[in-house]
Amino acid sequence: MKTYNLGDNTPVDTAFNSSVLMMPTSVEINGYRKDSIWENNRLNSILVFVAILLVILLLRRLLNIVPKLLSGLLRLKEYEKLEESMSLVRERNSLLLLAVLILGLVSSKYILYAPSFLQNIDEGIYSIVIISIIIALILLRQALFFVLSFFQVLVSSPVRLFYNFIILYAILGLIVSILSIFFDLSLHTTILLMYAVFSVLYLLYIIRRIQILSNYYSLFTLILYLCTLEILPVALLVVSDIFL
Repeated sequence: MKTYNLGDNTPVDTAFNSSVLMMPTSVEINGYRKDSIWENNRLNSILVFVAILLVILLLRRLLNIVPKLLSGLLRLKEYEKLEESMSLVRERNSLLLLAVLILGLVSSKYILYAPSFLQNIDEGIYSIVIISIIIALILLRQALFFVLSFFQVLVSSPVRLFYNFIILYAILGLIVSILSIFFDLSLHTTILLMYAVFSVLYLLYIIRRIQILSNYYSLFTLILYLCTLEILPVALLVVSDIFL
């Protein structure tokens, strides 16, 4: 469980110095000391610059694909239509790298993944590690799917729902981050809001996955698919965050 310490425990009688209120400049979560100027870390600044550059270069594709992904949350046929167009599929797939980068930076800035073994490392390195973990989870999921496909337990789904939701996680995480800055939300509130948004999105993802796969798999195979490819990677992430 995460604990929050909003800076040094400054005594009340020394909180004012020369009529200036001394405010904390950092927060602590599970031993993570995170300066309020996170973006001033050189490596983080480079990563943010790369993300902004990619957003500019891929802006047209973002404006074309993201509305379709959001519409798919309400209407499954939107995702099916997307997969029928090779040009849209290519555009969607080209956004994956940007999505992973944004999701990693948001997770790093707001300390969404904070196991004890990552304490006391440079904030820029921490961002790189988070991005690497996201990539590793994607590769793990692909490897598990390959193993089950090799033994002919599973077949490919006509809708690559996983790609759609990785992009949605990144976009909604970025939106929450911008809103937290605009409304001056506390770190604790922002983290809770991030978890709430991601949890709802994950629930919608599982529902959509069941709707699609129920047309191709038996109940047993569907449960095997969900437990192996969807629940196991997330469970590993949650367990490592809590117990490691």
